[in-house]
Amino acid sequence: VFRDFTAFRCSTGMFYYGSGNIQHANHRFVECGTGHFMNHLSNSLHTAPFYTDLILVGNIDDGVQSSVSGLGIRAPKDNEYFFVSGMITINYWNTPVLYGCHTTMCTMRFERCEWHNSFRCTRNGPPMSGIYWDLDGTMTGFKNGFVAMFTASNQVPGLCSTHDAHPGGIVCGNAEGAARVRRLLVDKGEPWQLDGMNMRVSNEYGSSDLAFDFQKLYGWAVPVVSGQNYTLRPTVANDFQSIAITYATWPYVYEKHGWEHTHATPVSEYVQLHWPFNQWRNHFDAAGHRVSRRPQPSDRFGTFSMYLKPDMCSLFNLSNVTIDKCGPYVNETGWYLKKELEQQTQLPEPDGVLTTVLSMPVENTSGVYGPPSGHSVPQTLSQKFVARECPVGGCPTPAPPTDESGKRKWYWSEAEQ
Repeated sequence: VFRDFTAFRCSTGMFYYGSGNIQHANHRFVECGTGHFMNHLSNSLHTAPFYTDLILVGNIDDGVQSSVSGLGIRAPKDNEYFFVSGMITINYWNTPVLYGCHTTMCTMRFERCEWHNSFRCTRNGPPMSGIYWDLDGTMTGFKNGFVAMFTASNQVPGLCSTHDAHPGGIVCGNAEGAARVRRLLVDKGEPWQLDGMNMRVSNEYGSSDLAFDFQKLYGWAVPVVSGQNYTLRPTVANDFQSIAITYATWPYVYEKHGWEHTHATPVSEYVQLHWPFNQWRNHFDAAGHRVSRRPQPSDRFGTFSMYLKPDMCSLFNLSNVTIDKCGPYVNETGWYLKKELEQQTQLPEPDGVLTTVLSMPVENTSGVYGPPSGHSVPQTLSQKFVARECPVGGCPTPAPPTDESGKRKWYWSEAEQ
């Protein structure tokens, strides 16, 4: 434990390029350009808070309504589990106090915060910024409240809204303390033409284009609210051949955590994701369960299905064999449907949508939290999809060519039997 330290009118009060589990108690950063600055943190969910009982002073002169300090805490830019328990902020006025996790959209935890003449708690905004988890409501007004970079698709009525204290961000929380905001990592996309493209994230609340990250993630970081639906589509004509998605981290979802004052208890979480495509797909392969209906939150993690858009399917003259494969959710469209669509060349081939649900129910067994028995959830909280054009059993193999007498023809490259 590093106790009782004061930095006054310095450029940076405390600097770490990288650090492990050090607990800082009773530190004071007064009129520093930046109070605390660090790049990397090697820590776990259950280690002690990095700071306890921290005091940040932006200006010692109460008569001047501006801050000498430009930032109170610059948290790690890329690592999870940064935690502050007890922070008094004085005279920062309209200068944001907190910033971090801006290269990976990781999560920072705070509790027991006091704000005196300090009206801007966090700094947020594109291309990426971190997620602030307010354990006890002293930052957002909600126990288990969250602040994340603003995206239009997270304007959930009655749950999320913008606030002057969090410029560039959106605040989510409810009276029950059951709200959860997580990072959805989308990466491992193929073909390579997807790299560098924006990801359009939309739902009934709005749409935002999120930038591709080349430096740390080599993919897209998407802030999502548990319990919501999102449609994701790179802003390029190419459909993905393969793509991977990862939801938060297992400890944040399934482990009770906190320190001496506040503890966050796991709650059931899920998101439903939709991936539009406009090139033929017979089916998708993934570790999750493929079904012939719309996936539901009660399904196992990664359950998925697909459909071709009904309004486009209705234009085709389809046989009784294939009509039920075009429009409803199916686990496979089928070779015969492909052939019937190809024969009607005057019509555009129907676009489709892949739907999956990342469902993480929680069961409390004698104080130990985890998925219910029989509900398999991968430790990585991830799923990878690979598009397939051939049926599950493989593409039909054409009969070998024959001559006029019916005898099989042999090619020079084949060994004659």
